[in-house]
Amino acid sequence: MATGFVFAGAAIVITIIGTITDLQNRWAPDYISYFGVLFGLSGHAILGLQQNSYWPFLLSLIGAGVFMGFGWLMSAFGAWGGGDAKMLVALGALMPYYQPIISNYHSAPWPFPVTLWLNILILGAVLGVVGTILIFARNFKIILPEIKNQFSKNKWLLRLSAGLIILSPAGLLANKYIALSVLLAGALGILFLALKSVETTCMHKDTKPEKLVEGDWLINEVKIGSVHIQPTKAGLETEDIKKIKELAAQGKITTVRVKEGLPYLPAFLAALLVSLFYGDLMLQFILRFLL
Repeated sequence: MATGFVFAGAAIVITIIGTITDLQNRWAPDYISYFGVLFGLSGHAILGLQQNSYWPFLLSLIGAGVFMGFGWLMSAFGAWGGGDAKMLVALGALMPYYQPIISNYHSAPWPFPVTLWLNILILGAVLGVVGTILIFARNFKIILPEIKNQFSKNKWLLRLSAGLIILSPAGLLANKYIALSVLLAGALGILFLALKSVETTCMHKDTKPEKLVEGDWLINEVKIGSVHIQPTKAGLETEDIKKIKELAAQGKITTVRVKEGLPYLPAFLAALLVSLFYGDLMLQFILRFLL
């Protein structure tokens, strides 16, 4: 039990530090995640030696590897930056299993890392919506014209979404969950256009080359001489940043336009604390609303 507190404490500490730096600078230093991975793997290796068992280290290694895959997928699809993915790997190495310390803990039949992963997705979505609403409220006057522009450019999606919302009550004739699914599908279509408007007006900025970090999402391609860097969902790589800085040193470029994402590590911290002291949100949702 004491060793569990040590790993949980380390996970909380590095996630708090990552959250603070993410809120301040919109990125987290890699060394924080690297420390978490090293601490998790080495700590579980030592624990395995004490218990004369290879399972603690193997589970830590598997946790880090599986979360590395999930993090890579999220980065590849442009949902996360590189720092978020690395922090996930650290949590996988630190928390491959967990023994609850409270009696009313809502445990799930699946392993603890699955609970942590699901909670990260759920709370990430919630915090993302809340953050977007706050940005929308602060910048309503400049966002509204862009919403109208997005509606005009994507009339097919607007009409489809409106049609689904209008038709959703008919789904009650079959099943209330079908009606709810149709309604949500229509609402998500309109929400997508609204989020696109917020992103275009408030989350695109010109950044100096020396301030670029790995994973920054390039908006416009950089094509100067033999250098050709195209925007990708995975964001800028170290080699791309090096080339851009060389162009800046030559006086050929002063800024590049990148997309600034919402800080995601606060969702990691919230999900970690919920996972440790409450349990699985997805399971509770299923038990309370779907069964």
